[in-house]
Amino acid sequence: MSPVLVGGILAGGKLTKSLTQSVVGGYTNRLGYGHLFVFVGAVLYALGAASIPFAEYAVDWFAPTPLALGSLSTTLSPAFLPLFGVFAVCGIADSIRLPASMALFVEEGTLRRRCGEPLAAVDRLEGRTGRGPRANVTRSR
Repeated sequence: MSPVLVGGILAGGKLTKSLTQSVVGGYTNRLGYGHLFVFVGAVLYALGAASIPFAEYAVDWFAPTPLALGSLSTTLSPAFLPLFGVFAVCGIADSIRLPASMALFVEEGTLRRRCGEPLAAVDRLEGRTGRGPRANVTRSR
């Protein structure tokens, strides 16, 4: 399989993730149950990853397909479509898991009252605490 096709397979997972993450993130925010979303995403990702070795059996179902675009041409391997589908499933699994994971991290930080500590450290480094080169700069609130 050509490197361009491998890149297309990997990009397919990222494409499905980018198309579904905001929708699933909205469900996570509305419904709650972040732990359940993380679990379902992890299980779905595991199923997708476990399906990868079965792509070798695609030879029995799909024939190699020539593909041409202008002067460029290649042949789609029989495993291309199953692998594209598997990585699409993994992208959807990521879109289910990731927003819930981030929400749980923020929730944990808020419960421990440590959520803003990294930003406070940046403020201190940039002199926004009354010391440093920006000590006399006033910020509007």
